[in-house]
Amino acid sequence: MNDEKIVIVGGGLVGLFTAYHLLKLGYKNITIIDRKYIGYGASNRGTGGLLHIFEDEDLAKLACLSVNIWKNLDEEIAEKPRPIPLRTGGHLHVATSKEGLNKLNKLKKILRRTCGVGEILTPPEVKEKAPIIDEDEIYGALYDPLGSKVLQPGVVRIFEFYFKLRGLKLMKYNPAKNFKVEGNKVKAVITEHGEVEADKVVIAAGAFTKDLACRLDERIPLCTFRGEEALTEGLHYEFEPFITFVENNFEFTQTWPRGEFIMGISNTGIGEPAYDLRASLSVLEKIAEYTCRYFPKICLVNVLRQWAGVVDVTPDNIPIISKSGKYENLWYAAGFGTGGITLSAGAGKALAEMVAYGSTKTIPVEKFSIERFIFE
Repeated sequence: MNDEKIVIVGGGLVGLFTAYHLLKLGYKNITIIDRKYIGYGASNRGTGGLLHIFEDEDLAKLACLSVNIWKNLDEEIAEKPRPIPLRTGGHLHVATSKEGLNKLNKLKKILRRTCGVGEILTPPEVKEKAPIIDEDEIYGALYDPLGSKVLQPGVVRIFEFYFKLRGLKLMKYNPAKNFKVEGNKVKAVITEHGEVEADKVVIAAGAFTKDLACRLDERIPLCTFRGEEALTEGLHYEFEPFITFVENNFEFTQTWPRGEFIMGISNTGIGEPAYDLRASLSVLEKIAEYTCRYFPKICLVNVLRQWAGVVDVTPDNIPIISKSGKYENLWYAAGFGTGGITLSAGAGKALAEMVAYGSTKTIPVEKFSIERFIFE
């Protein structure tokens, strides 16, 4: 057992998986701090795809590792109130143009090199996987049979339950305001309700990581954009795959067992206004347009609710999973874009190993280092 005081700033999936892997490595004195409730941010606001298809090969490798961790989670966590809500029904990355189909052929090569799977399907073959899709509107799809979907709010609740059993401290509605620093070490996180002493600190606060790093005189180059999702009434469960579209960032899936459809669009506004979490009518209209175009059989289904989330990205669209460039006991995780749910499990494992050993033992993270950004 290791008695070092670990403080994780950010109660999203990256922070939760970091705490989970630290527990497995023998750390017990772990505190998770969040400005709202656990899972408040992007972790609870996405459409729930666990996907391997990335344009960057290193990200695809991390995704393969990460999704495997996700799939083993139900067996590893024996003490939980319910099973991990995850289904493996494949992923269809759909092209609606010749240009999109050409891009799919490039992505197929990366997927096969990293995960050993991937095939291009014709429109009739896509319709076999997703019977409600209009095959006349598409040119084909890249099919990943290992792609999965997860109901992430249920996973967050399971983590909360498990961590309470293990004695972890979950400090909700307690924003981190600043840090107590001595030399090249962070000695405490100063929150709205007092100081939390720390031997080691991980900042995995999504879009707010940039602001927290500024208070430590470090620059994390992040910009934000909005994603918005809508949930319909439940219908008969139609199909398993998680569906994404190459040209317009549209995502479409169906939950279980109630059969609700979740539809979403990312990149609906870049810059500081992206912190605004209010849903917008214009995006709902766009979601309705895409749904009726590609899935006309459910065009008249009722939307029950809509929500927005903030997505943070780096200038090169590669996340940061890195030790601080200034403090020897501080690590950052940020900039995951729309792949945060997929990559969270692998990123959490990498962070836990860096905290415990000083380096990772599962996957190289040099490409994700903060040191690639040099500021004069």
